Parts: sequence; C-alpha cells; structure tokens
Amino acid sequence: MGFLRVIAPIIIVFAVIAFRLYIGTENNKKNVCVLNFGARVMGVTAYQPDETRDEFCNEIPFTGRTLIVLDAGEHELRDMQTEIRIIRDIGEEAEKKVNLNDITEAYLPPKKYPGGSIVFDHIFTTPGKYIGLITVTDDHQQRWIDRLPLSIGRMASRNRNLYIGLAAAVILSLAGYALYVFIRRHEKKKGA
Repeated sequence: MGFLRVIAPIIIVFAVIAFRLYIGTENNKKNVCVLNFGARVMGVTAYQPDETRDEFCNEIPFTGRTLIVLDAGEHELRDMQTEIRIIRDIGEEAEKKVNLNDITEAYLPPKKYPGGSIVFDHIFTTPGKYIGLITVTDDHQQRWIDRLPLSIGRMASRNRNLYIGLAAAVILSLAGYALYVFIRRHEKKKGA
C-alpha cells in the first residue's frame, strides 16, 4: 500500500503533463492562421498530404512536401496580386541587411487569384524556422505585407521529449517498486 502512495502521484503528474502536451498539439492542428492586410484578412492552412490528413497553422511537424493554402475570402483581395516568398528565419534586423533572394527557400511570383484560393506546394528538406512573406498589391501599386512564422520539422523533437519523459516515469516507477520490495524484505528479515 505504501508503494502506491509514493508512485501514484508521480504517475498522475506525468499523465497530466502528457495530456497537456497532447492538447497543445491537437489545438495546433485545428488552428487556422490569419494574415492581415490593412482591414482585409486572409486565412492560411498548411497540409502535409504525404504524412497526415491533419491541418496545421505555423507549426508543421515534418519536413517534406507541404501545401500552404491561402484563402482570400474577401473579393477585394481576389482582385489584388499576391506574392509568396518563404525565407529562412534569420531575424528581422538581419533580413534588412541581406538580399532576400539569398535566404529564399521558395518563391511564387505576384499573380491575381480570382477564385480566392492559392495553393503553394513546396518540399521542405531542412527542419528549422522560416518566414512566409505574403505581399498583396492593388491596381494602384499600394502594397501590404504580412509575415507568417513557420516551424518546420521541429515538433518531432517535442514528441520525442514527451516519450523520453514518459519512459523516465516508468523507469522511476519500477525502480521505486524495486526499492520498496527490497526495503520490505530487509525489514522482514530484521523482524524474524
């Protein structure tokens, strides 16, 4: 009975931590990012059809083929040219000092999308942090730019840490039980 009093709280704590991490991952899957261009908004959802059917916002779990879908629900945005540039995240201050082409991972030139949906298909080969620079330009050459931070292939390490923590909880529980049995036997020998 004493063993359960010691081990049960440890197991409960690790279960709560695991659940919170799981909920955080599930919430990320359901997020739809929103880009702002003045008073106009554009929805963004990312998919990795070769890996999962889940939807992502800006934390994309794997490297590989990624579809970034922009939804210009507002008709005014559909009449504007939209340009997409994915760059490696080197920090905004450093960005100002380099040629964007030198840090560009992928580029989709300006174009009008009268249907309102833009599908950007890219294969990310390196995990890391990226920035989606989305620029919309109207017929009067007025431009709006918004930034979409992206984390590619980095969630696997979070999940790996979760599994390591759970394995450690199991090992500690077993070690605690072994210690409990050892002490119990030692006490029985003393008493006999």
